[in-house]
Amino acid sequence: MSEFTEKQTNATDDGGIRLTQIAVFDLGKAARWARFIAIIGFVFSAFIAIAAFCVGASSSLTSFTALAAYTSSTVVIFTAVYIAAALVSFVIHLFLYQFANRALAAIMVKDAELMARAVHKLQSFFKAIGIVIVVDLLLTVFALVYVFVIMGH
Repeated sequence: MSEFTEKQTNATDDGGIRLTQIAVFDLGKAARWARFIAIIGFVFSAFIAIAAFCVGASSSLTSFTALAAYTSSTVVIFTAVYIAAALVSFVIHLFLYQFANRALAAIMVKDAELMARAVHKLQSFFKAIGIVIVVDLLLTVFALVYVFVIMGH
């Protein structure tokens, strides 16, 4: 059985958590996958940010495309939405990346306090994902209501 040694004075008073070697191995594999997914997320966040500026640039350079019909304020709104999406995506993947690095380090040195900080970052990741899902659901409901109100008239 693999154990994380507690560096806190009162952490072992309640018995603490003991992980089997299999659990530690699986946690390490999960952390490596989390790091990989986070890096891919960083790349996609960069693509979203690049797309934000491409929308503005392409609409100002072309006069015969569908983008030419957009006003400058619409292009600014599109750019702002894309930049906001890129920032949100980056922060979410940053939480995942921090979890992965801290969890792998905690496994290497068998540090329960470092693992606790890693799990806190994982909790922040899931909280951020939950907030994004709730906002997405609310925007979807508002969009559906808006469409049905327009269709009804």
